[in-house]
Amino acid sequence: MSKAYQSKRDRWQRMLEALPASLREPISQRNIETVAALSPRAQTRLEKANHAGLKRLSPALDQLHFKLNALIAGLIR
Repeated sequence: MSKAYQSKRDRWQRMLEALPASLREPISQRNIETVAALSPRAQTRLEKANHAGLKRLSPALDQLHFKLNALIAGLIR
């Protein structure tokens, strides 16, 4: 493993550990930075959507990025 990739993995791990516990499990490596960049309010909405049956994370992240007040029902579609 190259040093650059190891450095990224270390950074992703630190970001992941800073997330609320209920968001750590369902987040893939490619989405860690996006979820970490969300406001705490948006992360809370994402947690609620996850508990309500969120199937696809990427579209939900796009919605939360552009519309913080996205309805949970809209996120889990």
